[in-house]
Amino acid sequence: MTEEYLHFIWSLKRIVATELKTQDNELIQISSAGLHNAIMAGPDFSHAKLNIDGLEWHGPVEIHVKSSDWYAHKHDIDEAYNNVILHVVYEHDKEVVQNGRKLPTLELKPFIDWDHFEQFERFKKSKHDIHCAASIKETNALFIDNMMEKALLQKWDQKMQVLQEYINDRNDAMITFLGAAFGGHLNMHPFLQTLATVPADRLRKMAPMKRYNLLLTQSGIIFNDSRTIDRWHFKGNRPGNFPSKRLYQFAFFMHDDQLKLLAELADPKDVIERFDEIMKPKTEQLRLTDNFKHHILINAVVPFFYYSAQQEQNEQLQEFAMELLRLLPPEKNNITRKWTAIESPPKNAWESQGLLALYRYYCKAKKCLSCEVGNAIIERSA
Repeated sequence: MTEEYLHFIWSLKRIVATELKTQDNELIQISSAGLHNAIMAGPDFSHAKLNIDGLEWHGPVEIHVKSSDWYAHKHDIDEAYNNVILHVVYEHDKEVVQNGRKLPTLELKPFIDWDHFEQFERFKKSKHDIHCAASIKETNALFIDNMMEKALLQKWDQKMQVLQEYINDRNDAMITFLGAAFGGHLNMHPFLQTLATVPADRLRKMAPMKRYNLLLTQSGIIFNDSRTIDRWHFKGNRPGNFPSKRLYQFAFFMHDDQLKLLAELADPKDVIERFDEIMKPKTEQLRLTDNFKHHILINAVVPFFYYSAQQEQNEQLQEFAMELLRLLPPEKNNITRKWTAIESPPKNAWESQGLLALYRYYCKAKKCLSCEVGNAIIERSA
């Protein structure tokens, strides 16, 4: 038996029993299993809502294979566990007293569905990067779509947290999103740090070449400034992606008035057409590949609409961002190729972005138990 499996069945309230009782024969009714704490220190579940022996309890729940693990893990000397309302264990082998109070304990050993547990273990042992590879085609597409959207929103929320510290004014948000996209995965932070050294309203008033010269000076690249040059990544980038070139292109494409108009357009198709107009090159140096233009749309323009939706609490704007992605071609990379090998290839950027996020936050992190697809496969096979 594993704690991971006990977390799984507790979170889903998948306990095969007509009634549950503590070791002291107190009746337990589960209104809410609580929120699973998979990252932070402290009890495994917070905000659970239980009725124990006729009394309502709200608080954390801790789960162990054996109740003696409470002491093995030194929870008895950790104040974070003083408010635990229920100790859930596979096997009760020791009474637990915390902060002078005997903890109510629920033993799950008599209620384990062993066929379900064995399927769970087989699923976990899959050697494929995507654990559900062998079974995903038999899974309802609705589960996959739900998880793609959930993972994509997670990705955007994480992006908002990173970029928020660089946005001093909502009117400057588009500049920040563009800067992050032009910086790319390797140079996003140094790009944004360079932009942060110059007030946005000053950048707006400058001619493009002056803007570029100022940003290049502030970046430290041309002077090989030891305080700043080390943060830039040239290695691992092709010449077309060198930060000095991307700074140059950004300086010329930062057409503030035109970019603001993007946010005012009511049709996603119009956004793409207007964006293409803005990105038309005036010189060969400013020519962007179609792939990079799609990268800017996917990683700057679309998240900007999501940011605006969050700021305005506007669900229609969030759907606008989703629809914009559906109009863009899918990305092709190692991760989308993994999905294509086991499923049909993504048809648009919404699908490719969703699959990328699903792989990153669930498959790679092996969080199959937090995924509707993984749950459906385990339930179907048990």
